[in-house]
Amino acid sequence: VVIDMVPAENHIPISTTRIRRGEIDREGNLLK
Repeated sequence: VVIDMVPAENHIPISTTRIRRGEIDREGNLLK
């Protein structure tokens, strides 16, 4: 399975690590 990396608002790829840290939500919107 190949999944393309989708950039968040700040152009850094969305990752589960960033979501868990509270940096972004599941849609890629910045939370901090």
